[in-house]
Formats: sequence, C-alpha cells, structure tokens
Amino acid sequence: MRMLIKIGLIMLASIGLGFLMYSDPGYILIAFHHTSIEMSVWVGLAVGIVLFIAFSMSFRFLRHVLHLHHLYRGWQSTRSRAVSHRLTREGLTALIEKRYESAIKKLIKAIPAAEDPVANYLGAARAAQALKQFKHRDNYLAKAMRLAGKNNEVVLFTQAHLQLKSKQWLEAYTLLMPFNQQCLNNHAVLKLLLKAASHLGFDKVQHVWHSMNIMLQLWPDLLLLYAKALVRHQRFDPHLDVLIERILKKEWAPELLHYYALTGARAHHVKYAEKWLRYYSKDPELLASLGRICYQQKLWGKAEQYLRAAIGQRPTASTFQWLARVQEALGQHDQAVETYQQGLSRVA
Repeated sequence: MRMLIKIGLIMLASIGLGFLMYSDPGYILIAFHHTSIEMSVWVGLAVGIVLFIAFSMSFRFLRHVLHLHHLYRGWQSTRSRAVSHRLTREGLTALIEKRYESAIKKLIKAIPAAEDPVANYLGAARAAQALKQFKHRDNYLAKAMRLAGKNNEVVLFTQAHLQLKSKQWLEAYTLLMPFNQQCLNNHAVLKLLLKAASHLGFDKVQHVWHSMNIMLQLWPDLLLLYAKALVRHQRFDPHLDVLIERILKKEWAPELLHYYALTGARAHHVKYAEKWLRYYSKDPELLASLGRICYQQKLWGKAEQYLRAAIGQRPTASTFQWLARVQEALGQHDQAVETYQQGLSRVA
C-alpha cells in the first residue's frame, strides 16, 4: 500500500513538473565577451545537475586514486621494513659466523629502512675491525655517532672497545676520560679505562684508580686489572692485600689470590689464607698461593705441602717452579732439578 502511494505521488509530481515546464520554460542568457549562450531554465537546471554529478564522480575517482597511492606507499614502506629486518638479521648472523664482508654488505644495505640504524653501523664497524679496515670502521662509527646524537653512550663504548682491541691505547684513553666523567664512574667504562691506562704508564693507572670510590675499588674485576698493572709496571701498593681480603670475605674470586701472594710476606697472610682453606680446600689457586706465601715466610714444610697439593689438583709450570725453589731452600738439589724439568715439560 505504501509503495502504491509513493508511486502515485511521484507520478503526480512528474505531471505537475511537466506542466510547469510546458507552461513557463523560463529563459537563461550567459554572455562572456563576444560569446553568449541561451537556454531555457529547465535545460540550464538539467545541465547543472549533470555537471554536478560529473564533478562529484570525478572527485570521488580522484580521491580513490589518491587512496590507492597511499595504500601503495604504505605497502612499500612495510615491505622495505621487512626486507631491512631480514638483511639486518642475516648481517648479524654473518658477523657471529665471522663472515665479515657479507656482514658489512647486508648491515649497510639494510640501513635506509632499519629500525635502529645505529646498531647496523656498529655491527658494520665490528666487522670492519675484524678485517683490519680501520678507515671504514672509523667511518661507520662516525655515522653512528651523528645518528645517535646526545644518546651516544653505546657508540662511545663500542668505539673504545674496538680501539683497545686494535691496541690504540692512547686514542681509547683520550676517548674514555671525558666519557667517564659524563657517566659518573661507570663500571664498564672504568674497566676499559684501566686496560688502556695500563699500557700508557703507571701515572695514568694511578689517576684512574684514585678517581674511584672505595666501592668501585672493591669490584673483583677492577681490582684484578689494577693488580695486573702493578705487576706490569713493577710497583707496590701497601693496601692491595687489604682490598683483596675485603673482597674475598664477601665473594670468592680465586683469580685475585695470585696477586695476594705477591703483596709481601706479612704475618697475617698465612692465617687469612688458611681460613679460606676451610671452605675451598681443593682450590688449586688457593693452594698454590698458600705455598708461595709460606715460601716467602720461610715456612718450608707448609710451603711444600701446599704446593704439592696444588699440583695434585692442577699441575702448572709455575707451581712446579715454586716447589723447586722450596726444595732448593731445603737443600734437596737433585729433587729441585727434577721438579724444574717437570715444570719445563708443562711449558713445552
């Protein structure tokens, strides 16, 4: 019923409109310079409707084309990121597998669409370092530095690490000193600084060491580097044994025991070391260090006992050498010669 009413209304409107158009067609004149266009109102209205429809369709078509272009650019961007991610992954894999030329090629090619181009440049720098292409390495590091801006800690750390690997001690030290001040005595930076300083002179080692607070000096790895620097430069620090004792009281770091034995023949050293023996009775480094300490204090019997126990756990050329010294002190010259030969066979 409603449909019939709608059809009837449309028919009446059409008849009315047709009658109106027939009875009064109207008149439109459009003049421009020497050109004029004449038409009835109804024709003009029809032309306007057609033009409006054509304009609307053209606008919709144009918008559709632009949307397609946007979709294409989005697809292209997504594809580029996916390719970059794949190349970066393959480049890092090649770096781990020591295929350095392939690593550089893939990591650099991935940079334009990489999520973190700084990481790509750093990976390429490591590969160039392995190939001894130091100019390329420095070029990649410089580009990484520019991209990192103020957040350049990782780049600086990597650069210093690579310089140390290539024995550029002064360059690494010069780079790390202001970096250390910027990072407020960062543990990792101080570790690299001590490595560089130990090759540049003991005055620089002291400068770095005394710039640390006591809590940093009680890090086993930092104290170990300092102890190695003391031996390298044939220097003595009267506080070294106390620092080692404080560390070993909290955590076991047997790599420090060798340097504890080198700090001199103080009366309490044997007592301290024998306390550690209660918990680490089979530690070869502790046994060997106790043997050396007892030798320095002329406790020949204990020295021989501990050194033989150390050899039983882990025979090394150094331990055989110390045992031979004890035997010489005891007048056992033939046994000392045999022990020296056993030590030399370990070296060979």
